Amino acid sequence: MSDLLSIGSSAVKNSQLALTVVSNNIANVNTEGYVKQSLVHEENAPTALGRLTLGSGATATGIRRAYDGLVENSVRTSESDLAAQQPVVDMTNRLIDVFGDQQASLVPALGSMFDSFRDLSLDASSEVRRDQVLGSANSLAARFNDLAAQLDGFDVESKETLEAKVNELNVLLERLGQVNGKLQKVKDLSKQPADLLNLRDQVLRDVSALVKVSVVESPNGTVKVGIGNLDKTAVENNRFGQVSVQSSGGRPASMQLVLNFDDTSRDLSQVDGGELSGLMSFRDRVLSPTMAGFETLATNLVSEINAVHAQGMDLAGNQGQAIFAVRPEADVFFGASAGRLQVEVAAGNDLSV
Repeated sequence: MSDLLSIGSSAVKNSQLALTVVSNNIANVNTEGYVKQSLVHEENAPTALGRLTLGSGATATGIRRAYDGLVENSVRTSESDLAAQQPVVDMTNRLIDVFGDQQASLVPALGSMFDSFRDLSLDASSEVRRDQVLGSANSLAARFNDLAAQLDGFDVESKETLEAKVNELNVLLERLGQVNGKLQKVKDLSKQPADLLNLRDQVLRDVSALVKVSVVESPNGTVKVGIGNLDKTAVENNRFGQVSVQSSGGRPASMQLVLNFDDTSRDLSQVDGGELSGLMSFRDRVLSPTMAGFETLATNLVSEINAVHAQGMDLAGNQGQAIFAVRPEADVFFGASAGRLQVEVAAGNDLSV
């Protein structure tokens, strides 16, 4: 009779624990990073009674997470690939809107200027039509300057966003190192706190949204993380690396990601996946060619129009002068140099300086 009561008592206790686990699952259904849990049962040691061996019920031995490493790795890879496309698509669409706006694009300003030249050719001595040419030229120059300023805005925005995302990545790498440090205290994965493993997986997902990673899990639940591949280790045990942004001169500036781990620096320029890759791709493949092409267009337009204008003459019979002028600019890049920088510019009699 006592055995029957003992088995029944343990069964009721196990059921209560199972209901507690289910209740916890329901309560955390909207909790970010939470993984469903289930109660693990094991059969108690049987009792020998003469020639018979009788069961003695079951006992709860732990809580198991509904976790599959292969599925989790696939999810991280998919999220990383998707995150890499988002900045490129969003910022490229905005760039297209800037140049495609009928009111703000170059097309109306260019058309107005060429129309004013055509009208002037019908009556070259008309001061009114000459003023119209100058007015349309000023409008075209203002349009070029406005678009150049917006391109510079894209340059600054993408650079600042890149730096902010790198800072976010460094915080996550440090947190993952801290989680590893706590997991190292327990040797058996089945005895690791479920909430700590959930935190580990959530941090890994957040990291993969910024940059594609390779992950190897050890028997006690700690992870070794490499950016791109394991050769570029970013987290191992409780040690973690930091990523920095290095820029060189130019317009837009050339950006380079560098990983420092255990006093060793590794170049991350070829890393794909994640928002950082998307931002780098936008700058290198979209923004940089656009700015170069825009500057080439402006330079050629100024050169050709000034050359044609120089072939004419003003109302006093003097040879035509340049109608457009490009203000001289200079980029000075001093990187991480320390100390005092002194620059002197000598431009002779150039009145545009």
